[in-house]
Order: sequence, then structure tokens, then C-alpha cells
Amino acid sequence: HNGNDKFSYKGLAYKAHLFRKKKNLDSAMVLANKAYDIAKKYNNLSEIANVYNVYGTIYEQLNQSNKAAEYYQKALKLSSTIKNKKEMLSAYLHLGINCKKTEDITNALKYLLEAIKISEDINDSSSMFTININLGSIYERTKDNKKAFECYRKALKINETNKDENDKAICYYKLGKLFHKERQIDSAKKYLMETLKIHEKRNDKEGLIMDYANIG
Repeated sequence: HNGNDKFSYKGLAYKAHLFRKKKNLDSAMVLANKAYDIAKKYNNLSEIANVYNVYGTIYEQLNQSNKAAEYYQKALKLSSTIKNKKEMLSAYLHLGINCKKTEDITNALKYLLEAIKISEDINDSSSMFTININLGSIYERTKDNKKAFECYRKALKINETNKDENDKAICYYKLGKLFHKERQIDSAKKYLMETLKIHEKRNDKEGLIMDYANIG
């Protein structure tokens, strides 16, 4: 490498992310290591914080929640020091979801509420959507259905701007199930039928099986 490796960080980190999504975790790890070496070589703290978050997501997919949390904490500490809100948001969001998975509801709420503040501050609507959906399901678990409704409705509102069909189906599904819990059967049916329509349009087999089970 001549000085060009300074510019190849983004490409490597992005490839690591793509391989992780395809569940090719060995390659993802190799690429993340290369990205880390470059970030470290140039002491680029934003990139180091970013790669810590990438490591976290890889460990999460390897079902190593503790190791993932360690990296998210490292990312959070570093990004907070340099006031990089994008990486702080990523770390808080991942920590929140990680805690939710491990049933640590108190910390899940704490991290997600920090994440929502930053996401609104930097106007990251895709993160706002994810956080509201996760907060909603935590409030359902803590039997605070009123707050859960608020979160799902916020998510639906964000979706009106983003127009992502898959996200819309998630909102309708969550609202439908929650109305059903509240014994509001007509509203429940309305939202679950809307979910069904989206899944039919997209020919989403798994989604359809879930829909039929719920409407029945």
C-alpha cells in the first residue's frame, strides 16, 4: 500500500458489513480486521469507533452477546470522547437491542432512550424507526401499552416519509397485535389485513403464514 490505503477504510468497513449481512462471518471478520489496521495506522478515531461497532455486529451474529456488548461499549466511549454523534447513536442503538435480547430490560430502555435523543438531533429517520419499534415492544413487555402504541404510531409516521413497504408491514403488524391484546378486535383486524396485503403484494411467503395464523 502507498498512501492510498488511507482511503480504502470505508470500502473495507462496508464490505465487512455486507458479508455480515450475508452471514459470511469469517470474511466479515477478516475485512473488519483490515479496516481496523488502517484506522489504527492513521489514528483516525471516528473510523476506530466505527469498526468497533462493526465488530459488535459480527459478534452479535455469532451469538456472542457479551463480546458484542464489549465492542459497543468501546465504540460508545470513543465516539463520546470525540463527539461523533453518528457512531454514538449506532453504539447506543446496538447496546439497547443487545440488552433487549438478553432480557436486561432496564438497560435496554436506558440505551434506546439515549439513542432516540441523538437520532432526533441528527435527524436519522431510519434509526428513529428502528428505535421506536424496539421501544414499543419493550413497553409491551412492561405492560405499558399506552406508550407502546405511541412508539408504533411514531414509527408509522416516520414510515410515511420513508415509504419502506417492509417497515410499513412491521408497523401494521405490531399495531394489529397490540389492538388484539387490548381486545379491540375491529382495529386489530384492520391492521393485520393491511399487513397481509403488503405481504401478498410482495409475495412474502413467511410473512403470509404469520398473517393467516394471526387473522384466524
